[in-house]
Formats: sequence, C-alpha cells, structure tokens
Amino acid sequence: MENNETAGQQEKEITLRQILDFFLNNWGWFLISVVLCFGTGYLLTQTMTRMYVSSASIRVDEDYMRDASADITDFSGGGLFKSTSSVDNEVLVLKSRTLMLKVVKNLKAHISYYIDGRLRTQEIYSLLSPVELVVPDSLKRRFTVQLRLKSDTEYVAQVDDGPSEAHPYGVPVTQDSVTFTVNKRTNFSSYPDASIVVRVANPFKVAQRYATELASAPASKTTSIIQLSLTAPVAQKATDIINGLIDVYNKDAIDDKRRAAQNTADFIDERLRVVGYELETVDRDVERFKRDNESVDIVSESGIFLNSASQYEQLSVDVATQISLVESVGKYVRQYKGQYALLPTNIGIEDPALNGSIELYNQMVLQRNRLLASGDVSQNPVIQELNAQILNMQSSLEESIRNLHNSLLIRQKSLAAQEKSISNRVRNVPTLEKEGQSIMRQQKIKESLYLFLLNKREENGLKLASAVPIAKVIDPASSTGIPVSPKVPVILLASFLFGLALPVGVLLLIDQLRTSIRGRKDVEAVVKAPIIGEIPSKEEGMSDRIVEKNSRDIVSEAFRIVRTNLDFMMTGEDRKVIMLTSTIPSEGKTFLSMNLASSLSIAGKRILLVDLDLRKSTLAKKFGHSTHHKGISNYLAGKENDIRSLISKGEVEGVDILYAGAIPPNPAELLISKRLDEAFRTLREDYDYIVVDTSPVGLVADTVISNRVADLTLYTIRVGRSDRRSLESIQALWVNKTLKNMAIILSDATSSSRYGYGYGYNYGYGYGYHYGYGGQYGEHGTGNRRKERLGKKIKRFFRL
Repeated sequence: MENNETAGQQEKEITLRQILDFFLNNWGWFLISVVLCFGTGYLLTQTMTRMYVSSASIRVDEDYMRDASADITDFSGGGLFKSTSSVDNEVLVLKSRTLMLKVVKNLKAHISYYIDGRLRTQEIYSLLSPVELVVPDSLKRRFTVQLRLKSDTEYVAQVDDGPSEAHPYGVPVTQDSVTFTVNKRTNFSSYPDASIVVRVANPFKVAQRYATELASAPASKTTSIIQLSLTAPVAQKATDIINGLIDVYNKDAIDDKRRAAQNTADFIDERLRVVGYELETVDRDVERFKRDNESVDIVSESGIFLNSASQYEQLSVDVATQISLVESVGKYVRQYKGQYALLPTNIGIEDPALNGSIELYNQMVLQRNRLLASGDVSQNPVIQELNAQILNMQSSLEESIRNLHNSLLIRQKSLAAQEKSISNRVRNVPTLEKEGQSIMRQQKIKESLYLFLLNKREENGLKLASAVPIAKVIDPASSTGIPVSPKVPVILLASFLFGLALPVGVLLLIDQLRTSIRGRKDVEAVVKAPIIGEIPSKEEGMSDRIVEKNSRDIVSEAFRIVRTNLDFMMTGEDRKVIMLTSTIPSEGKTFLSMNLASSLSIAGKRILLVDLDLRKSTLAKKFGHSTHHKGISNYLAGKENDIRSLISKGEVEGVDILYAGAIPPNPAELLISKRLDEAFRTLREDYDYIVVDTSPVGLVADTVISNRVADLTLYTIRVGRSDRRSLESIQALWVNKTLKNMAIILSDATSSSRYGYGYGYNYGYGYGYHYGYGGQYGEHGTGNRRKERLGKKIKRFFRL
C-alpha cells in the first residue's frame, strides 16, 4: 500500500516524456490546427494592406522669431527684449491642418487610385496610374469612380452605384451630378483593359487625417532638429507629402517675414513723405530768410556769443527729435488701436523701456499670427489669452507714449528756459541772427530725420529681398520600401503558436470536462487496491471469446498475465472462487469472466463459469440460451436440489457453465439464503477455479451479499467508460474491506482517451418494477459493427 502511495505521488509530476506522449498521441489534431491557423494567418497577411513609413529630418532656425523683429524693424540695434522661437511651437505648426491642406491640394492627395489584386485591393501612386482624374477645386463631395479602360479612345465609368457610361478621354463629363475629366498618362499602354477604382475624398478631411497621422517631434530636448515621419499605403506618396509639407512650411514662414517687413516699409514710406514735405518747407524758409536779409552766414558772425549756448541747443534738437518720433509712434498706435498690427520699433526713440515694450508687443503679435495658421483656433485658450494680452499691451503702450511725450515736453520747456537765459546774455546779438539759427535748427532736425529714414528703408529692402527658409533639410523624406505593417513574420509565428496552443487548450478543456477514467494513473491516484492486470481493446471483427489455446494476440497475452498474477493472490488449496463485479453496467465484467475462464482452462485447470447476475442472466444470452434455462436461481429457490445437474458443458474445453436460470423477482433474498453457501461448497470439490460473474456493485446489493463465498474479488474498471467520480467509492470498498481480497482489473486499457469499448459492448441497465433491469450488454449486430468501423478508425487516428 505504501508503494502505491509513493507511485501515486510520482505520477502527479509531469515529465518530459508525458508531454511528448501527449503531442504524439494527438498529432492529428495538432497537424490540422497548425495547418489551419498558419494558413489563416498567411491569408490574413495577404489580405492586409501594406503600410510604408517615410521619414525626414529638418533643422529649424531658432532665431526665426528674433530675426522677424530685428532684421525688419530693428532701427537701433537694441536687443534687451528679443526672444527666440520655441521648437515645440514649430512642431505644432508642422502638424497644423492649414499647412497640410495646402500640401493635399498641391499634390491632389485626396484623389486615390486602386487596382484589384487576387486577395486585396491595392492603392497605386497617382503618378503611376495609367489615367488621371481631374475634378473641379470647388467640388467637396466624396465619391468613387470605377473606370474600365476600354480602349485608347474611350473608357467606361461608374460613379458610386450608378449606371456605367462610356466617355472619351480628355473631355469633361458630368455623370451622376459629378463633373470630372479622365486624362491618359504616359504609361497608359502598360495597363491594357485595366480596371481602376478612383476614390475622391474631401480635401479638408484628408488633410485632417494626414495631420493626425504625421509624427513630428524634436530629436532631443537640447537640439532644434525635428524628425518627421508618415505612414501610408504608398511609400512614394508619403515621401512626397513630407517633402511638400517642408516646402509649404518654409514658404509660409517666409510670407510671415515679408508681411512684417512690408508693414514696416509702408510706415517708413509714410514718414518719408511727411518729413520730406516738412524739410522742403524749412529749406524754403532758409532761402527766404537769407534772401530777405542779404546775409549768408549769420551764425558764424555770432559764434563768439553762442559758444556757451551750443550744448543746450544740441539738447533741444535731440528733445525735439524725440518728441517728433514719439508723436509719430503715438499716432500709429492710436490709428491701429484694437487691431493686431505690428508696430515700428527702434526708430530712434532713446527710451529703452518703450523700445522693449514695443518689441515685446511685436513678438506677441507674431506668435498669434503663427498660431492662427495652425487651424481652427476659435476656442484655443492660448489665442484668447494672447488677444487679451495684446489689447492690454496696446493700452499700456499708449499710456507709456503719453507719459514719455509729457516728460519730453517738460524737458523741452526746461531747455527753453536755459536757452532764454543764454539769450539774455547775448541780448546784443541781432534779432536776425537768432531768427536765422532757429530756422537752421529746424532744417537740421528735418534733414537728419529724413536721411535716417532713407537709410532704414534701404536696409529693410535688403532684408525683404534676402528672406531665407527657416527649415534646413538635413535628410529629405525617403522610405526603405519595406512594409512596416503587417508584420508578416510575427503574424505567421503567432498563427503557428496559436495552432499549437489551440489543441492543447481544447484537449485540456475536454479532459477537464470528461468524467471517464483515462487510464491506470487515474485509478492509482485514488484507489490503493492492487491492480492485477490491464486488458486492451479487442480489434474490429473479433468475437467476445478471444482467448484460445494457440492465440497470440495482445488481448490473449494480457489475460495470460492476469492468470499469472492470480497464482500469487490465490495461494492455498481452498482458494478457488474468483468473483468479478463493477460499478455500473457496460464495464466488461462478463467479457472478462468468459476469457479469464478460457485462459485458466488452457493452463489445464477445471473451470466453472457461474452467472450469478440473477437480474439479467447475461451468460445465457452470450451463449445463445434462453433466460428460462435452468440455473442457479432454480437451486436457490429450492426447485432443484442437485446443483451438479444444472451445470452445462461450455464450448471451450475444460470450462463448464452454470447459468443464472430463470430471473427471480427476489434475487437479493435468494442470494442471502444458506443454499448459496451449500452450492459453492459442493462446487469447490469438483473444480480448480470457479469464475463468478455478478451484478454491478454500484447499482444493487447482490454482489455484496454473495461476496461471502468469494476468495478473490476482481473489480472491473473500464477505461474511457467508468466514471472517475466512482473511484472514491471503490477506494471506500477497499478500505472498509467490503469485498473480500479485492483487486482491480482494467478493461479497454489501450484507449485511455476514448469513450466506449473497442469490441462493441452496449450495456443498458434499466431498473424498473420487481427489481428487474432490462437491456443487453452483448455484442453489436453485424450491421452496427460495420457502421462503427469507419468512425472508430477516424477516432483512433485523432485519438478521440
């Protein structure tokens, strides 16, 4: 018993050999599953659209925002409030729908061409298509045109699900309320009688999709390099879209620069017109003053008296220039108040705070304009915040200009007072000299301002003409031509592994749901009674009486092994009665009884085969006798007094048979009588072994009652038929010693994973009135065996 427990523990461990046996025993299922799953995976890869990735790298000029203000409106060279463009902002601009929409329209990327393959519809690049579909730019409708290139002169078109119509090439046609033109390309002759499917989508929707699918990100946090990539079914199409996006991005940035420069140029031109007119007026005043007073150089004549006043005069000139510039800027601010226009910066105003505020304002306006170009920003909180900041900045600038103007006026008054003081010192200087100096001073102011504006206009013109792209292409867009999806090796590997895993899961699930006993290991894991032998399934067409004198089949050899083991368990002269039982019908105890008796007789023993199943009389049916044939039930009922007279000669030499006899209404009461003991005492004197076929112990108490006359009880368990849940009951019989000298014998042992006998038993206990049970567990008819033969072969192949 201890050895059985140790063996049971060892068998719970799964070995590599067990795993290998599992695969070998079910190789048919694994082969079919792998072939089906691998084939399905392969077909899936052939039907999936190939996707290609194209990528590019560009370097963005980080001084773009700074140059936009400094190069165009930097009039003084100051740089305290200059800022640079954020690379993150440029990443968002590159993904804007506005830029992508321009690319889509330029490349006509919203028009796609497809050709039908054997397993999938494949998109081809528009430039490789044999024809070109041209639609009006105003057309926003989405539709599909199926074209069949009928000949060199005409084609057949079908719009959506409408009718098919033939049209000539190169002629605008209207079909199903859609106007389009089909033009031939240079490679038209390479597609004779081809069918082309053209899908026209809304350009805005296509641009939105590409903008979403575009991957735009900085190469690292410390560089200004941006990496762009796009995945599309056509590699060249993705490449052209990225290259087109870079071109449109640069053009858009240059346009921003030129717009800012143009605004500054317009301001300078306006100021030149005003200052030029003022300078011309002052020149005429100087000419008239000199002509009227017949004096050429009054200042030089009064130089001695005005040396001390030269410093204050220069200061007065500077202050007057500042006042004029501040007034000009203030007028410009008031004129464009409430708007988002750029302000001229560094035009000569010496106040650094005002210059810094104006440059900061221009940066905010430029940032707003850049973000506006990124698409629908009606609800963008960044734009709304910038709008509020710009309007607040305008008010702040107006207030700053007003304060600076008042400060300059105060300073001008102070300088005027200083000049008046000096004028008192030179009171003797002729009035004409003072008047002349005043006129000359005005002339200097206007002339210096006019020359300054001319110089800045030339500088601004040079910058406007030399605007360069802000994005330098490091690596132009390109594709390796290798699809990034579907990943065919991964899918095929996953399909193969799934094909291996699916049968494992299904078979394990079936195994867990199956309640039948699979083999010896299941029995030994629960039942500790010794197993005396394992009888394999018989082959197709074999009768139930298999064991013969010269038989060498595997079933006969198994019975010989059982016979040998019986010699070790039946020691003693009076140990002769072998009783066979089972839990339920259809577990093969009658088959085992017949062949065990034959095997013992071949060894030269005198054998009696007793049918003690008083409820069915199975042996009588097996040997073709009527159930009304006299037997042991007649003796037990007292109708016969000589038990020997009821014994019949069997077909096998050395084997006699004692049939059950007439089926009584009270089998349990007959078996409990003392006549059963008397009968077996008599039979022991005549035979070497008595093999008793009894009723199932799990259904009736007959076997337990009659087991008192047995010396050895062979409990029959049929692999693939007996319920595993019954093993606990069998173990209880062993532990409680309910059955005398109990041992286990397995039938149908070679089909541990099948349901049913290989030799076709079809039991059917049917308990009803009078304790009877009907049905038969005999052999199948010939017709049934023929019907099952093919099915059993298939089941054996797949190890069902």
